[in-house]
Order: sequence, then structure tokens, then C-alpha cells
Amino acid sequence: MDDVDPVFPALDDPTIVRAIGHFAALLLTMLHRNKLLDIGEVGDHLTMYACLTSESDPAAGGALAYWASIVKDTAEDMRTG
Repeated sequence: MDDVDPVFPALDDPTIVRAIGHFAALLLTMLHRNKLLDIGEVGDHLTMYACLTSESDPAAGGALAYWASIVKDTAEDMRTG
């Protein structure tokens, strides 16, 4: 049987997973700069969500963990300038 997720086949394409993560970081950066949210806090919550999700859906959990790492790296870059 094919291992491609029938609901989210894009999760099997590393290029799309990376693009989504960087797009999320861009949006979150804009919201953070306008003081609408704390990007570091979003990264922390996304990390916890990734851990929980990976228990039932390892592929989705892996994508979420990757996105969380991009968001947390962006938050650190913003702190250190």
C-alpha cells in the first residue's frame, strides 16, 4: 500500500513542508512585531503539540516539530537581532 497520506499528501513532500514552515514564520513574525502575539510562546506550544501529535500520527508530528523548530529559531533570531 502507498504510504502517502490520503488527506494531506503534501506532508510527504519535504519542499512543501519547508515552505509551509517558513511561511508560518513570516506570518508569526509580522504578528509578533505588531505585538499581537509572542512568537516564542507560539513555538513552545507548537513543540508540545508536535510531541502529542506524533504519538498518533508520526508524519504529522514530524512536520509540526520541524515547523516548531523554524518558529523557535525565528524567535531567537528576533531576540538576538
